Amino acid sequence: RTLRKRLKNTPEARWWRFWSGESFVAQDFEEDLQTLVDWYQDEGYYGARVLQDSVWVEGEAQGEPEVHIQIKVEEGPLYVIRDVSFEGNTEYTDAQLRTALGFEVGEPYSKKKFEQNLYYNPDHSDIASLYTDRGYLRFNAIPTITTTQGDSLDIAFLINEGDIYEFGQITIAGNTKTKEHV
Repeated sequence: RTLRKRLKNTPEARWWRFWSGESFVAQDFEEDLQTLVDWYQDEGYYGARVLQDSVWVEGEAQGEPEVHIQIKVEEGPLYVIRDVSFEGNTEYTDAQLRTALGFEVGEPYSKKKFEQNLYYNPDHSDIASLYTDRGYLRFNAIPTITTTQGDSLDIAFLINEGDIYEFGQITIAGNTKTKEHV
């Protein structure tokens, strides 16, 4: 049931949803397969993948065709963080960047948390926000994730801070409510 809930675009036909006329859309199904893998990776199964998916129709001869779907998933081991390292950073220390990334050694890997704390966190405490808030508009972090010892991950970042950009002249046009100096 937990896995079926992840397939939002490919709902299972139920008698109480008689009005909805469920239909199978291949593109939506492919999107659901990726959503399923993403869910596993958010739960710490970094190596999760869909091994096989089968779609077939039964009951067509009787006039009541039904689409059947079978998905074979390989979870792999539950991966934990073993090491996080940074190279090329000068503005922030490794400890500050580890804090912004939000992973502790031994903590299960989460793809969603990783991406959110690297590129965009709503409270702007992610690594990219730390740099862009200081004027590093061309900041780039290239992560390399390596599996080690069967169930551990080493994450290494190559940081390219770029140049610091400052505001130049700011021009306001079309202003009729207040004076431009305001």
